[in-house]
Amino acid sequence: MRGFLIILFLLVFQTQVSYSHPIHVSICNIEIDKDTMTVSMKLFKDDFQLAIEHNFGKYIVLENADNIPENKMIEDYIHNMFSLIANTRDTLKLKYKNNELNEEAIWLNYKCYVSGLKNIHIYNSIFLDIYHDQTNLVIINFNGKQNGYRFNSKNTAEQIDLK
Repeated sequence: MRGFLIILFLLVFQTQVSYSHPIHVSICNIEIDKDTMTVSMKLFKDDFQLAIEHNFGKYIVLENADNIPENKMIEDYIHNMFSLIANTRDTLKLKYKNNELNEEAIWLNYKCYVSGLKNIHIYNSIFLDIYHDQTNLVIINFNGKQNGYRFNSKNTAEQIDLK
């Protein structure tokens, strides 16, 4: 009996390890070109589904992400956990463009219009409500320069000069 329990434990543990990923990370690319800002977020699908279920009590199928109920929960989650403020006063309204799915991740694509951009305040707490070890990477491309920023439970906001 003891041998059976050990084998059962190992099978369950091995199955859990093979279906989960040990690193909790998201990637956000921000491209600023004159008066247009494009924001693309790469989120692991299983993490995103867990976050939606945790916050809204509903499991969503990401292949239906453009359907109204799923889209509303996705947008509410993103707007609660991620925001951009231009020139220390104007909250930017990200307009959803589309999404792209692959086996393990979903890319959410947004666009907004900006003018006279001097600095940007980023708030990013995506998945920090479900994972204490979550890391959110943000890469900003502006005027031919690329800079990266790291957000986690100790650092959820960053003020960035774009001059």
